[in-house]
Amino acid sequence: MTDPSTAPAPLGRREQRKQETHRTIRSTALDLALEHGMESLTVDAISAASGVSARTFFNYFSCKEDAIVPETSESADVFCRSILARPPDEPPLRAIRVGIVSSYRLGEVRPDRERLQSRQRLVHAHLPLLTRQLAQYVRLEQSLAEALAERLGTGPDDLRPTLLAAVGVLRVSIRRWTTGDEASLADLVDAAFAELEHEGIAEPDVRLTG
Repeated sequence: MTDPSTAPAPLGRREQRKQETHRTIRSTALDLALEHGMESLTVDAISAASGVSARTFFNYFSCKEDAIVPETSESADVFCRSILARPPDEPPLRAIRVGIVSSYRLGEVRPDRERLQSRQRLVHAHLPLLTRQLAQYVRLEQSLAEALAERLGTGPDDLRPTLLAAVGVLRVSIRRWTTGDEASLADLVDAAFAELEHEGIAEPDVRLTG
């Protein structure tokens, strides 16, 4: 079940327009890259096809590659809030599992596997894109580790938050989802975490402190 406490407040018209512009530029950039290739893709071409100026483009993205690879900062914020809101006596891995799966963020993902699969092929074919994507995953895992460390009340010498956050569940689940698995992304993430719990990856006697 989706946790309503993680859902964002309704946006005003200005923010709605900004989000729509952001989505338009990103979608247009991917369309052009898939049609003409990354080598031919330029900021000017993306801007013209999106109906915005190059200056507006740079208000949203630092370069053409950033328009192709999604950022994880917003998802990280949502997941971390959900993890921190979990019951204080819940084991760490379970807090990550339920915190992520119950957040509204996974439910927002549209089942457009063919398009996402095309983007992933594009990413893997171009090192700058792949480097950016891997960096986004690292940032996400760092955010999850910080949330767990806060809940555990631990310092930098405790490896548990980093190890638990670096399980790669989201990466594996997204890869399965984009390559044709018929289950929803939330179900795939939940099943992956369930497998880790079944294999005893999380210590059953470790409990989160307030």
